[in-house]
Amino acid sequence: MTSNIDGFKKHCKQHKEYWNWVKKRNENRFLVNSKHERGYDSKNMMHTLRLLEIAEMIAKEGTIQLRSPNVDFLKKVRNGDFAYEELLEMAEAKMVDITQAYAVCDLPEDVDYYQANALLAEMREFIGHNR
Repeated sequence: MTSNIDGFKKHCKQHKEYWNWVKKRNENRFLVNSKHERGYDSKNMMHTLRLLEIAEMIAKEGTIQLRSPNVDFLKKVRNGDFAYEELLEMAEAKMVDITQAYAVCDLPEDVDYYQANALLAEMREFIGHNR
């Protein structure tokens, strides 16, 4: 008789981690993702594509729009209207566009930490006075 103690321990650990995840998961989010049966976290994918959109906007326009001009598309992603492979292709194409945009943009290579800290301090002071 033989046994695989290491394999058994690994299985027990994974089993415990799974049930811990089930206990702590966001049930509404889980139900939404189960309903569309696409096999991915649609809210996470929506935010991934939104952040890629913002990265491209920064490189091409030097600005950030907090409200996405593609809000309807992002809602469709969150609703699970696209296959996972289709979204991955979109994200990979967006990464190519972003890489090309940053290669030719006029943003500085490094952050001016003094300027960033001064801006942060100014924002905190503004928020503190407006509470």
